[in-house]
Amino acid sequence: MQLKQWSSPILGKTVKEVPDQAAAIKLPIKRMIATCQKENGVGLAANQVGLDARVVVIAVDHRSAFYMINPKIDKASDELVSGKEGCLSYPRIFADVERSKEIEVTWRGLNWKLHRQTFKDYDARVIQHELDHLDGICKVGDEWRRQKENA
Repeated sequence: MQLKQWSSPILGKTVKEVPDQAAAIKLPIKRMIATCQKENGVGLAANQVGLDARVVVIAVDHRSAFYMINPKIDKASDELVSGKEGCLSYPRIFADVERSKEIEVTWRGLNWKLHRQTFKDYDARVIQHELDHLDGICKVGDEWRRQKENA
């Protein structure tokens, strides 16, 4: 799978939900995990590899990467923390981004089972970053553009 860079139009659009139990998404998810790991990423959204689907791969621990189909943040803490973020679609660009310290997320797995889990700190940051991509948002890219305009 080829990573889409910052100028690709698909990165700026909101992608579609995966229809119930869509078997066709199985193969791309496995390829997304391989791409994320090959690029030394900690997360990857489907639109970053040109797929119009609400799917993310989370690979914070490369030995146990997992995926989320149609993920949704149900709760986000009011406590915000700032931290450096990078993005595979904006190589060698890093920006300070504020994120909720804790989030509760629901998503579907390949067996279409509903999952719900609370994530904190770095894991919460990575998931928020990837879910932003699904809505055409990249705060790293936004900061990069702001800095270029002010230079």
